[in-house]
Amino acid sequence: MNPPFSVLSRLSARERVLAAISGVLVVGLALFYGLLTPGLDARSSAESRNARAAADIAEARGLASDVSVRSPDERLLAALTASAAAHGLTVIEAQLVDGSAVLRVASASSRDVLAWAAAASHTALPLRSLAIARTGTETLAIEAEFSGNAS
Repeated sequence: MNPPFSVLSRLSARERVLAAISGVLVVGLALFYGLLTPGLDARSSAESRNARAAADIAEARGLASDVSVRSPDERLLAALTASAAAHGLTVIEAQLVDGSAVLRVASASSRDVLAWAAAASHTALPLRSLAIARTGTETLAIEAEFSGNAS
């Protein structure tokens, strides 16, 4: 039986140096791609997850403080405003008047306005009045009043 390194004894000095250099390179590459690169990837992944979690916590705290500061009527007005924006309407003014939420919005399509009014009426206060007027060739001005006393 030959010892494992007996092959090296048959090589010339120059070939042994080249074999040693290539062995060191192979071990170095194996360490780099086997240990260092996965470790750095795991570190960057953990940092991005921590940053995302910190942003989520900050957003949740901000939302919680918004909710705790606002009165129920202000939260309702904010929900109506967000609903209008989600339906593609431009909110011009939103205010509370004698227990009613009055929104003035602009839109290019009456279909969007009616869809928003129907959706908002089912999720918030009932729609008391809706006035739609054409302000330009492609623009509609809308005033919607939501109140607990539908007439």
